[in-house]
Amino acid sequence: MNLRGACLRGARLSGAVLSHLDLEGADFSGADLSRAVWLSIRAPRVSLAGTQLAVAVFRECNLTQADFAASRLHRTKFLFCHLRAAMGLTAEPPAAFHVRCEPADPGLAPDRADSVLAILDGHRQSASDCAWSPDGSRLASASNRTLRLWDVANGESLLVLRGH
Repeated sequence: MNLRGACLRGARLSGAVLSHLDLEGADFSGADLSRAVWLSIRAPRVSLAGTQLAVAVFRECNLTQADFAASRLHRTKFLFCHLRAAMGLTAEPPAAFHVRCEPADPGLAPDRADSVLAILDGHRQSASDCAWSPDGSRLASASNRTLRLWDVANGESLLVLRGH
C-alpha cells in the first residue's frame, strides 16, 4: 500500500502492526508507536522525530535517512534494517538493539572499544527472534525450533532447547 508522504503526526498507534507499506517521506512526528511492529516497510526519509518507540520492533525495514531526533526508545529492536544516514538514532542498549542491520554505520555505534558485546554463533539458520533479560546480561534467541540462552558478556551459549 502506498502511503508516501502521509501525515500521521501525533497518531496513537501503540501496539499497531504495519506490514508491507510504502511510507517514504511520511511524517510520524510526536506519534505513539510504543509496542508497534513494522514489517517489511519501505520508509526512506520518514520522520519519527519525537515519537514514542518503547519496545517497538522494526524488521526488514528501509529506514534510510529516517529522522529519529528526540525519539524515546527503550528496548526498541531493529532487525535486518537499512539505517544508512539515519539521524538521531541511539545505538546503546537498553535504548535500542540492532541485529544484522545494514550498513554497519560507524555513526550508529558508540565510539567505544566495547561497542560490540559479543558475536553469538550457534544457530544453524538465521535467528528469527530474540529477547533480553531485564538486566541485559542474557539473551534468548530462537531459530528453526531451537532456543538458545546466551551470556552476552562472554558470548557463551548457556542452554540449548531443541524442538520448541
